[in-house]
Amino acid sequence: MTAREDILGVFHLLVPVDTGKSRQGGEGERTDGSGTDREKVGADPGATLVGKRRLAALAADILALLLVNLRLRKQIEDLSVRDALTGCFNRRYLEETLGRELKSAQRTGRQIAVILMDIDHFWQFTEVYGHGASGMVLRDLGSFLRENIREVDIPCRPGADEFALLLPDTSLAACRRRAEHLHAMIRDLSLQDGHAHMRRITISMGIAACPEQGETGCDLMEAAKAALKNAKQTGRDRIGVVEG
Repeated sequence: MTAREDILGVFHLLVPVDTGKSRQGGEGERTDGSGTDREKVGADPGATLVGKRRLAALAADILALLLVNLRLRKQIEDLSVRDALTGCFNRRYLEETLGRELKSAQRTGRQIAVILMDIDHFWQFTEVYGHGASGMVLRDLGSFLRENIREVDIPCRPGADEFALLLPDTSLAACRRRAEHLHAMIRDLSLQDGHAHMRRITISMGIAACPEQGETGCDLMEAAKAALKNAKQTGRDRIGVVEG
């Protein structure tokens, strides 16, 4: 099944072929004497197979259209909640998901943590190296986050040079360890081939967790922002936390 130049899948239909054994003992005979039934029993198997092939082709076309529609719906949904450059979720998705995760955590007694990240002096980097280089930094950072987190973690880009991670089932202490690990890995990323532009930037982080720093989405994000501000004011390129 194809749509334009895209291969959607393979539709395989197995149809049993009438070998004529069922007509043994008097081809075309029916007890009700119906001439129509005689014609059906004695029909050409080849003609029947052609009809089934046409029906199968029609079914395949309909399935292909359904698959295309599902793919387009998924693409539209992704465009509405994802940042095109980094592949991370946008601010609206962050706010909606944080509220939903907090309710779930409070109902089940679980914890949830947030890591806010900010690229230090990013506007200066853009002025010196241009928008092309800044776009590469944002893209690489977004890809790095998506590839180096758990499946349950949620990477977001709420601002131009800001990233956020929602970490379900994570305490403040565990969040700090995760932030330190990611911070070190981002430094290592800059040493890899093809990522030399990452050597010119540093990352500041702020962490917060529920219920230590708040039980609402607003309180939790404000605590993470305060921690990020503290990291910047104390020298940047570090992890900040505001104890509750």
